[in-house]
Amino acid sequence: MKYEVVITSGNSNQAPIGAFFKGDFVTLHLYGGSHTFENLQKDGFYILNTCSPYLIAKSVLDDAGDYEYLDNDGIKIPYLKDSYKIELIEIKSRKIVETKNEFGSSKLMIVEGKPIFEKILNCNTSAYNRADGAVVEMAVLYSRKNMISKEEINDEITRLMKIIKKVGSKNHIELAKKLGV
Repeated sequence: MKYEVVITSGNSNQAPIGAFFKGDFVTLHLYGGSHTFENLQKDGFYILNTCSPYLIAKSVLDDAGDYEYLDNDGIKIPYLKDSYKIELIEIKSRKIVETKNEFGSSKLMIVEGKPIFEKILNCNTSAYNRADGAVVEMAVLYSRKNMISKEEINDEITRLMKIIKKVGSKNHIELAKKLGV
């Protein structure tokens, strides 16, 4: 199954990622050109942050976050302090392939890892709000803004903004405006 999470790695880098969970393994698909791709190409570990949809969407904008650090044998690995749960993932394998689509070709790194430590940080979860899902979808659009037509993005943003304005908080609305591609 695929879950939306935030990966933290390197020197306070965060990225929203769809992580595939199968048995005891976690698989990530990372495209070349990102800090996360560069970090996980050389690092042996990363942290998988299970967090609110709001934090997932916010993490696509930049690396600014409220970090703490897990010490793993003298190596400090960042995690988001407001996560519900963190898991230290040991990278077991990497494979880089060349992919092609209508937008051109790019490198894709398939990273397989195994959780070796987990910690619950925050059990105070809130009820699901439709604005949560809408800001995550806007973050996906933001991350693909160079791969989708402007018209398609604008139509989808208009639809999502209606939901966010109807049921979201002030924070949802402010974040949606920043993600407004």
